[in-house]
Amino acid sequence: MCAKGSKGVWMPDRNGWSLLNPSYRAPSPWKKSGSLNPLVTSLVGLIVALPFFLSLTALYLFRRKNLKPKMLYATHPILFSEYKPFIAQYHSATLFSFNEHFANINTACIDKSAKDLLPAFLHGFDTRLFGSYIGFLWAIRHFDIFHLFFDGGFLDRTPFWRLEPLIYKLFGKKTIIYHYGGDIWTAFQNRNLIHKVAQNINERGRNFLLDRKKIRRIYLWSEHADFVIAQSYGVEYLPRTDLLIYANHILTDKERYSYAFDSTEPKVKIFHSASIGFRKGSPAIRQVLENLQQRHSTIECHISEGLRREEYLHRLDEMHIFIEQLTDGFISFTAIEAMLKGKIVVTHLDPQLVRFYKQLDYAYYERFFRTIPIIDASVENLEEKIEALLADREGLAELSRQNREFALQLLHENETMYRQSVDAFIAAHYGA
Repeated sequence: MCAKGSKGVWMPDRNGWSLLNPSYRAPSPWKKSGSLNPLVTSLVGLIVALPFFLSLTALYLFRRKNLKPKMLYATHPILFSEYKPFIAQYHSATLFSFNEHFANINTACIDKSAKDLLPAFLHGFDTRLFGSYIGFLWAIRHFDIFHLFFDGGFLDRTPFWRLEPLIYKLFGKKTIIYHYGGDIWTAFQNRNLIHKVAQNINERGRNFLLDRKKIRRIYLWSEHADFVIAQSYGVEYLPRTDLLIYANHILTDKERYSYAFDSTEPKVKIFHSASIGFRKGSPAIRQVLENLQQRHSTIECHISEGLRREEYLHRLDEMHIFIEQLTDGFISFTAIEAMLKGKIVVTHLDPQLVRFYKQLDYAYYERFFRTIPIIDASVENLEEKIEALLADREGLAELSRQNREFALQLLHENETMYRQSVDAFIAAHYGA
């Protein structure tokens, strides 16, 4: 049997009957706005509306212009925990987050949190409840360019979320909008059936309850944002894209990812780890690895779900082959991390996305997909692909080095292009 983590991996019931909702209860509508009860947020909105808009009026009448544009990355550190430290080397940049702690994300780069702005007597409440308004007033006063996600606006969980893009325009602020996944995925638009089902399993149904707001929010920001950046699959959900990248990953602390591939190990160690196993294809991966282990005494398989980041990276060091996913169809941040450590990465690349990006920029992406050392696998051929790797044990070390070199080159290209893009945006709006 494959060793597994403490949480195990979701598996379907027997005989093809897959119970996706063991509670046998409908999703709770009270959770459709996240952790905040919508009745509470509406009540707070009524209470703070007058002082909030009076404060906005005062800020507008006495607004000031910074000598050089100041940028704010907000309101959570997904992706921005790497983007902001990188761009801060060249421009004035600050990272704000409502929360100070995020699982599996380095939060040391957060410069300001909601608690830093809230008076002590409000610390016992959800930071978004009052922090949305106080944080927005603070941000409007101090910053010129706002880097946000589609769900990352300060007022997103308030009754006034539709006004936020318009207020930025009124104050002459500039907005660059990104996506990270959950902020744009909708059950209505998602053509990935595994993702659609996984959203219901892991969010207990509340995800699709947000679909109508997500779509309205996407169109609202697409209409009013100054620039929209999308990566890989984002083009499927967004009506507007100004900059499109297949793999947009940046890592400022590459030294943390030292090369680790032990060719002297008697057994080939295969690792699969996912925060949400079903969404990554873990049930099929587990069965394939168990089949292989029955036939090969020279392999050692490890499957984990829900590992904390430090534990995951520690265990990754000991492995040779990392099976990332069979469902997403693009290169994830997790795959890049494994490549940097010299792991042979097995993952699924959506052929439709590959064709699309080749049509966008054939000269670059034809070479990109031809030279990428990732092992492209699907649920139909995963067993065959692993067998081929095991049959060429001597070639694994060279493939390992190719993975690290490719990842380093990709990250260097991304850093160069991201800086050029931000520089060009600033020049377009503020002059050279």
